[in-house]
Amino acid sequence: MQFSLYIDNIVARIDMQIRAYSKEPDISGKLFDILKAQKEDLLALKETYGSVVTPSQLEEL
Repeated sequence: MQFSLYIDNIVARIDMQIRAYSKEPDISGKLFDILKAQKEDLLALKETYGSVVTPSQLEEL
């Protein structure tokens, strides 16, 4: 489990980054597009494999 992805923790960090960067006036919208895409992909993994995704589960993709 050492190298597993803890989806809830990663999504929380993305949400924190979105909140922080939203306060900056000159941040490109591209950043928010990338963060949104990453969050959506992680939530899709969570729906398939649960909150903790192991490296062996990622190999199945």
